[in-house]
Amino acid sequence: MGKGDTHVKKHDKRKMNYYSDELVIPNDSQGEFIGEIIGTLGDSRFTVKKLDDTIEIQATALGSFRKGPRKQFINPKDYVVVQPGVSKNQFYINHLYSPLDINKLFERGFIGKPKKSTIVESVDEEEEEQAKEADLTMEDIWDAI
Repeated sequence: MGKGDTHVKKHDKRKMNYYSDELVIPNDSQGEFIGEIIGTLGDSRFTVKKLDDTIEIQATALGSFRKGPRKQFINPKDYVVVQPGVSKNQFYINHLYSPLDINKLFERGFIGKPKKSTIVESVDEEEEEQAKEADLTMEDIWDAI
């Protein structure tokens, strides 16, 4: 006997578009703001740094991020839209920006340029040392001996 269809709807992941084409801008009148994920706390809670004031808060991901066919994974250094909840210290993650949207936010001035990582700088130093070594000639080597 065949297994048959289950109650779970079959989705074709190849055809799904997880990000919208429109750029989502936070609504200041409702208290929304753009934040950067610093770390994870477990149970769909994250530490978010508010870009304007550099204040760290705890925010909870909405259910649409955790369940269903449009499930998204939130990682550190991602940019999100955070909305306030009912109580004073309650915040929710409302939207996750795609890498293309982040570039648009940089161009429009909503967020500043990210700092260069130290890994890239150390690679540049190694390349400079290799370039100096490549400039040596046989005469320089014989003079050093």
